Amino acid sequence: MHVRARDGSSPSLRERLNPLPGMATFAALIERVRTGETAVELVYASHPAWPHPCSRGAPGDVLRVSVLDSSFNPPSRAHLALANIPRPQFTYEDGSDSADYDAKLLLLSVRNADKQLAPGDAAHAQRLEMMFLLARDILRVPAAAAACSTVGASSPQPHDNVAVAIIDEPTFVGKSTVLLSYLRHRLSAHPASLSAPAPPHLPASSGSEMSAARANPNASVTREYPSRLLRPQLTFLVGTDTLERLFAPRYYDSPEAMRVSLRRFLSAHPDGDDARVVCARRALASSGDHENEAKLRAAIAEFAVEGRVQLVDIPEEMRTLSSTNIRRGAKDGDESWKAMVTPAVAEYVDAHNLYHV
Repeated sequence: MHVRARDGSSPSLRERLNPLPGMATFAALIERVRTGETAVELVYASHPAWPHPCSRGAPGDVLRVSVLDSSFNPPSRAHLALANIPRPQFTYEDGSDSADYDAKLLLLSVRNADKQLAPGDAAHAQRLEMMFLLARDILRVPAAAAACSTVGASSPQPHDNVAVAIIDEPTFVGKSTVLLSYLRHRLSAHPASLSAPAPPHLPASSGSEMSAARANPNASVTREYPSRLLRPQLTFLVGTDTLERLFAPRYYDSPEAMRVSLRRFLSAHPDGDDARVVCARRALASSGDHENEAKLRAAIAEFAVEGRVQLVDIPEEMRTLSSTNIRRGAKDGDESWKAMVTPAVAEYVDAHNLYHV
């Protein structure tokens, strides 16, 4: 419960977040991952037994987990739109498959294959705090609907099975291997024996509030979990730049090594990881953009034909959003950057004076 100020007003975001009790915990978890003490650290989950589905059972024996893996520096409305986009129908599936993922994961890697921390960047612990804010928007109907209102698919529903985690693995193939091992371990345990950290005391942003159960995911709630052992199946949600890196030979020992890794990553169970990749298309504003997309389609052709890699549309106004432009706007004092993020993230960036260096 938030304590009100002496004048009766609600405390400011800075008063409620600075210092945030969870910051030291985040730093400790990041260090555990960096030193190899643990492969994955779950730093938040919407209920203790995540990724076990709690309000609806998984269809069949497969648990479909979407993984939004990004630098979140900071999270943008494009991240929210991609996290909430309906699960596409893959070509080799029948129409009985669920239209949504059974669980969602926001993943931050403390070691990136192509990006290093730069002066003025948000620290990893601060990014985790902003990822909490993004996760809470995924739990809300109004924020999700606003992010995906023009996708042209069914309206997104509140998702009660969301988590935030950190990993120390720079490549998607490596992340897939580590995450599958981690999820198999959690899914093999009885749901009642699992635990997940409670969220920090982040303030509620404007709009409809979550239910009491969602606001306090570790509260005592009667839940029904599947009794059978579920097999995790990962779908990585990425932007175009990330997909281009995934299919770029320079990130592998050789072109042949790339082909071997990608085939294992994207091949069906039990021969491969059974992963999928869903990529948000960028805005095609010039002939160069069209040429780049044509090159990308050629690079992914083998797996696109098999339905393992799909390009999807997010709202037109979201396709041009980038964290780089948000950081630049915050640094230059251009207030237009605030329209590129959710109100809660904008307030957080201001409260912590981020990106002004």
